[in-house]
Amino acid sequence: MLFDSEEAAVKAFEDGSCDAFTSDASALAGERSRFTNPDDYIILPESISKEPLGPAVRQGDPTCSISRAGPTSRCSMPKSSASPSKNVDEMLAPTIPR
Repeated sequence: MLFDSEEAAVKAFEDGSCDAFTSDASALAGERSRFTNPDDYIILPESISKEPLGPAVRQGDPTCSISRAGPTSRCSMPKSSASPSKNVDEMLAPTIPR
């Protein structure tokens, strides 16, 4: 189904017009918290993307700048079956399309 806005898609999901809604986990949690009965919905644990998320802070706010330094300076990549350390050389090798 196509919708004119994310708001319309979320409303259609909550109203039962569509069976599922996809977004990143933090956005799903935020949308679910606004539902009339949020406990009627679950966020599935499966991840379908490795899209990175990053923080946004008010420019020039020293409190936000200090609080973001820790998490962003300790970035880590979760374990992934797509690129375990055993095949890192293979993953880095150039591929030739056939």
